[in-house]
Amino acid sequence: MKLSIQPWGEVWINGSLKGVSPPMRFLQLEPGTYNVELRNPGLQSLRRQLVVTAGQPASIEHRFQPSGGATQ
Repeated sequence: MKLSIQPWGEVWINGSLKGVSPPMRFLQLEPGTYNVELRNPGLQSLRRQLVVTAGQPASIEHRFQPSGGATQ
């Protein structure tokens, strides 16, 4: 899975911290369904479900907004 997170965020998969992006830009996930959460203290977290399919690219893009608003 390709990650593009601005300015940065903790990447949580199924309740487990996998790292911080950036610097992490890619995360290897087996095909399946995952609960993804991106966290940046003091800002609104992004929570979504991601379905990874074999042979299909997966990515998450997110920009944290200081006002608490979010874009995907």
